[in-house]
Amino acid sequence: MNELSFAAPGLSEADVIALIEAANSSPTGSMLLSGGQVVWMSGLIYRVSAATYIIDGAQYSSAEGTITLTAADATNPRIDVIGLNTSGAIFKQDGTAAADPLKPDIDPNTQLELTFALIAALATEPTGPANTDVYLENAGTPTEWAAVGGATVNVNSTSNPRTGTKCIEWTLATTGHNVTLTAAASILMTSQEYLILFIRNKSAWASTRSLRVEWRLNAALVGQRVTIDNNLWGFSDSTTGSYQMVAIPIALFAIPPVGLTLEEADARYVRLPDVRSLTFIIDGGGSVITAGVKGDLEIPFACTINQVTMLADQSGSIVVDIWKDTYANFPPTDADTITAAAVPTITTATKSQDTTLTGWTTAITAGNILRFNVDSCTTITRVTISLKVTRA
Repeated sequence: MNELSFAAPGLSEADVIALIEAANSSPTGSMLLSGGQVVWMSGLIYRVSAATYIIDGAQYSSAEGTITLTAADATNPRIDVIGLNTSGAIFKQDGTAAADPLKPDIDPNTQLELTFALIAALATEPTGPANTDVYLENAGTPTEWAAVGGATVNVNSTSNPRTGTKCIEWTLATTGHNVTLTAAASILMTSQEYLILFIRNKSAWASTRSLRVEWRLNAALVGQRVTIDNNLWGFSDSTTGSYQMVAIPIALFAIPPVGLTLEEADARYVRLPDVRSLTFIIDGGGSVITAGVKGDLEIPFACTINQVTMLADQSGSIVVDIWKDTYANFPPTDADTITAAAVPTITTATKSQDTTLTGWTTAITAGNILRFNVDSCTTITRVTISLKVTRA
């Protein structure tokens, strides 16, 4: 019997065996296996295709369905998460509306995040997504794309349309039967995210049957063909009598990239706020903090202050003013205060937080110096002052 050996620099035999066992063990962690594409429909409604997924090492499945996000806040934007859970259900996790919203946390033991949506104040639709109608009522260009059916393909069928009155119907479909949809003008594929189809099976597909989708420019194939078959994109070829959503990521067509203008890039991507924290600690060295100037902090970037948080080592009271000036005018003085009458204060407690900042000068220019001055203090020996800012 021949013996197989190999070298693994830096690894012992036990290390190699452990790696092999880990590779052959049951999956752990959380991941999407198939389906689960999230598509914006209208208003605050999203549709999620059927999915198979793993959460904390266990496999689950979910049916296609819709989820409606909560109405927008009247004052501030928020970020919502859409995902799947261990009950096989679609869920939404509302974020907290704020001037600079953060994506909410989910429970990794019971939930799998699929995507998130930015909901602006008073908005009736999420920020960013928009749909282009390819085929709805066989209206042709410019309302839709011009549809031409090949053998046994009726592009003007009224049999079981999903919405409206028309659909594309295949009858006695066999190899090579096709439909061509043509846009009025060339489109930039890099500005698209999904190709979305709704398919209704009259009967179960034969095991050799599949549907191929491709893009062409002046009759020439562009990129790669993508196949729709059983268990791909959440599609079941044995489900009959109802429509199934198939959402294919445009990236999978491997269409050659072209240069994007700044306007095109901005239209494709939603820029989320760059939120950061500026932290300053005042430590009395075990004794109650005394009044007076406690130090300075240079801010190297332009930003806007949105919130101040104070955290003390023990219950007590403290008032800390913040002064601001340029490097050229250093040091800042009391005349340079940015807090007006709303000076950061803890009163007989261990913490305080202010998101209103009434009267504050919240704008900071790159290179500004912040000086922290204790107006008064009782009991507290250590306090952390955190400024939440949005970088310009």
